[in-house]
Amino acid sequence: MKSSGTIVFYAFLVIFVTLAYLYNNNLLSFLPKNDTQVKSSRAEVEFKDKAFRLDFSKKYDGYSTEAASFEETEKWSGVNFDNFEYDDITFFDGKTSLDIVSKNSQNAAVKMQRNLDLNDYEIIKMLVYSPKVENSDNIKNLTLTFNTSNNNSFEYDITNLKTGWNLVKMPKNTFSSTQKMASSSAGWDRIKDIQVSLVSRPSTKVELNLDRIWAEKDESYQDYLLTNNENMLSLKEFQGKNYLFINNFGGLNSVIKKVTSVKNFTYIVKIIPIKKGVFGLGGRFDFITGYGYFMEFTGINSGNWQFYKLSKPNADNSPITQLDSGTITNYQIDIGKPIWVKMAFESKKISAYFSLDGQNFTRLTEKNDGEIASGGIGFFSKGGGFLLESVDFTQ
Repeated sequence: MKSSGTIVFYAFLVIFVTLAYLYNNNLLSFLPKNDTQVKSSRAEVEFKDKAFRLDFSKKYDGYSTEAASFEETEKWSGVNFDNFEYDDITFFDGKTSLDIVSKNSQNAAVKMQRNLDLNDYEIIKMLVYSPKVENSDNIKNLTLTFNTSNNNSFEYDITNLKTGWNLVKMPKNTFSSTQKMASSSAGWDRIKDIQVSLVSRPSTKVELNLDRIWAEKDESYQDYLLTNNENMLSLKEFQGKNYLFINNFGGLNSVIKKVTSVKNFTYIVKIIPIKKGVFGLGGRFDFITGYGYFMEFTGINSGNWQFYKLSKPNADNSPITQLDSGTITNYQIDIGKPIWVKMAFESKKISAYFSLDGQNFTRLTEKNDGEIASGGIGFFSKGGGFLLESVDFTQ
């Protein structure tokens, strides 16, 4: 006969195993779970410097160069036959793109004479548009070629195009060379022409739009802004100077990383609008939530603007609160012409200004709203694109 101690032990063991089974199968609710989620808290270090200035045109002077724009002013020609046209409907930058078509394994190649020195640049970039998945699947070969005056050629095979606009990044050291020797890299400083070749698969048709080819020394400019998508940012040479090009490629918002949790401040940006569509800037801007105060411009060929707040849903269950709107009656934003925009925050008072020379500012709005007490500074693009030259911040 078992002792009473042994019986108690086995009884305890059975009860323990039973409770463990019920707990692991979520049949017991009175015991705390080991994986209980604790709500995480957020904290930011406040930017304390009295002033901050960032001039991209000076900092990145000589960091990029334009190779091709695919505008009608460029003299592209068909290599085997005329299989292209300039497209003023589907384009990303400028006024046109180049529409090329390949049918049934045709080599639809286009070429342009262009003297370039790309020796000091490390990455080549290109914009390519494909209208649908089937179109991309029917591509047999898509090749970008730089031919040199010393009988060398640098080629890159472009693959895996998605639907819509594609930003193709091509490190220069990944191009193949036709010269299989130690000096195969020689010639990047002696580019004489650019060629794009498209070959479709048998019994298929492929149509692509080509827009802008450029080169950059590096992508260190990405270190200054936090974005939804790094492809929103690139360098662009314009009228002999280099700027940060902010657009809506795969993202919407970008904020200056260094300037965080500021309360009372003024900042001025100099920008050059170059792409039609809505754009603007924000203050007390929270990149994670999207909350902040925003000054939005309708864009090129318009003087319309609106000032609004993004925050927790209001009485209408909308996160957007319209604070003001208006029109600059004697000026329309012009492509390629610089403008200065200033936002000032002083406790609950928030104001926005506009200037054509960076000296004489016209106040567009001034409102009292203290719901959002602090945040960063940044920019957004809703289709529009602009060149950012400088940011001047004081507090």
